[in-house]
Amino acid sequence: MLWRLFHSGRHIERYIHDDAWALVTGASDGIGKALVDELLGRGFNVLIHGRNAAKLERVKEEMLAKHPARQVALVVCDASQVSYGMIEDVVHQVGDRNLTCLVNNLGATERRILPFAKQQWADVEDTTNIGIRFVAQLTRALLPKLVAHQPSVLLNLGSSSQLVHAPFVPVYAATKGFLLTLSQCIDLEMRADGLDVEVLYLDVGEVNTTAHDVGESFIVVSSPSMGKAIVDAVGCGGVFVTPHWHHECVNSVLACLPRRLQDYFVTQSMMPRRLDLVDKKTQ
Repeated sequence: MLWRLFHSGRHIERYIHDDAWALVTGASDGIGKALVDELLGRGFNVLIHGRNAAKLERVKEEMLAKHPARQVALVVCDASQVSYGMIEDVVHQVGDRNLTCLVNNLGATERRILPFAKQQWADVEDTTNIGIRFVAQLTRALLPKLVAHQPSVLLNLGSSSQLVHAPFVPVYAATKGFLLTLSQCIDLEMRADGLDVEVLYLDVGEVNTTAHDVGESFIVVSSPSMGKAIVDAVGCGGVFVTPHWHHECVNSVLACLPRRLQDYFVTQSMMPRRLDLVDKKTQ
């Protein structure tokens, strides 16, 4: 929390050099789209990733109308279908652009919020493909570009679900635990080799998005607010950071509670979202 007192929120400008580009995965809407808007506003050109080319094209047109001095390009692929050829195609789409910022925003909760024993093969397969295989292989493939164009920054968007061990989305929460460890290890590698590549794992709490339309409150922040907080957190000095101060307040309150009480509140907040219970109520 104290880092906020001494942090200007402008450290991201360090990575805007030589016609800099950022790549944002899962950029069609929600936090990803908000990050695209924020990065364009700060001076980056942005590659926007998604699986729906028509939807991405609409985002591109909207962003160029808002930021006419910047450039926007599309990276189209389905992250749930990971293959060597697909990752190489993404690298080809990035091309020789001066990539100084990679934002691994894309994540996927289980397609249905259910107890683990009731989930199906496809629920687990899609979540692990997107949350583990895609992010690991994409980062592996693009990290040499970040190294070549340093100073650069790698932003990995995590989730408070791994911090509080959220039930009924166990695979999603576990993928964020994987992402945290991956971030910490890559950070150590960069520093061991004296490379100027900043690595951040961003602990993201609840956000109101198109896919998660629950209304805004102190706990549930807007996508634009979250996007700004993430970019402002760059240069905070640590690998693990909770970018939005609202979420950090919530985490601090939870941390003061006994673990059993934390588990109770988290479980109660997830219970109304269980598809098996919702289905019973509507029958």
